Amino acid sequence: MAFKALECWDEYHKWARTPDPRYMPESGSDNCCSAPGWICLSDENFHSGWRAFQAYGHCNPRIRPMYLPSNQYYDATDNCCHLGRQCQTSADWERGHSDFLYFKCEFSVPLIDSVPVSLTGSPKFHTEMKALFSLLKAKSPYYYDYAARGLDRIVQRSQWSPGSNLGQFGDQDSVICTGERTYYSGHTDDLPGNFWRVIVQSISRMTHEACHCNRQAAGLDQGLEGSFISGGFSAKEVPCLEQQHLVMRQVDPADTVGLGRSYAAIVRREITDFPGIAPFLEKPLSYYDHYLAVGP
Repeated sequence: MAFKALECWDEYHKWARTPDPRYMPESGSDNCCSAPGWICLSDENFHSGWRAFQAYGHCNPRIRPMYLPSNQYYDATDNCCHLGRQCQTSADWERGHSDFLYFKCEFSVPLIDSVPVSLTGSPKFHTEMKALFSLLKAKSPYYYDYAARGLDRIVQRSQWSPGSNLGQFGDQDSVICTGERTYYSGHTDDLPGNFWRVIVQSISRMTHEACHCNRQAAGLDQGLEGSFISGGFSAKEVPCLEQQHLVMRQVDPADTVGLGRSYAAIVRREITDFPGIAPFLEKPLSYYDHYLAVGP
C-alpha cells in the first residue's frame, strides 16, 4: 500500500534526515568532521563534512557505506549503488557516484526482449524505446502496464517527410485514442542530452499521452469537456501532467532530471488557479504543497 501511494522514498528520507544524538558534531559546530566516526585530513574533507551536515543536520554514518574510507561522503541517494547495483569495493562506489552524476545508473537493469506496443521508426528509435520500456518495467511495473494499457502503437513522428499529414506539427507529441491507439512521438534521432536523460524524458512524454487514452477509455474526462485552463489549454491536460509527475517519482526517485518537481509545480499552479480541477486529480493540493516544500 505504501508503494502504491508513492510513500517509500518519503519514508527513506525521513529516516535519513532524523537526527541521532550519538553522531552529532561538537557543540556549536556545523561540520560532521567534528562528529564521532569522521576523519578529515584536508580542506576537501572538511568541505565534505560541512556539506554533509548542511544536507542532513546530523552525521549518522549509516547514511554512508561503512566500508568506504571515513573521509569520503556520499549522499543517501547520489550513487548508482543505491539504485540496484551490487557494489562491494571502494572502486565500485566511486564508479557508482560518477555514473550517477552522468545519469548512467539505470541501465544495469536487464533489457527486455520485446516491448508491449508496436513501434515504427528508425533503428535508434527502436533501441531507445526498448531501453525505455526496460527501465519502466524494472522501476515501475505499474506504469509499464499503464502505458501498455493505453497505447497500441508508437510512431516516431520525425521519420515522416516534411509536409506529410503526420508531420504537420513538427516534432510535437500527440496521440490518437480511437481505433489503433497511436502515440506520435517527437523523439528525434538527435534529441539533445545524454542517454539517461533522453530515456527519462521520453518516459514522461509517453506516460502523458497514454494517460489521455486511459482516461478516455474509463470515461474520466466527461466533466472536463469544453473546460480550459491558463493559456487556453484544455483542462484535460492537467490530470496527464499529474501522471508525468507521478511516473517520475517512481522512475527517478531522487529527481536528478528535475521533471518530477517541474510537473508538480505546474499541477499545483493549476489547482490554485482553477480549484475546479482538483476532483479530477489523484493527489490533493496538500500533497503538492508538501512535495514542493520538502522535495523528493
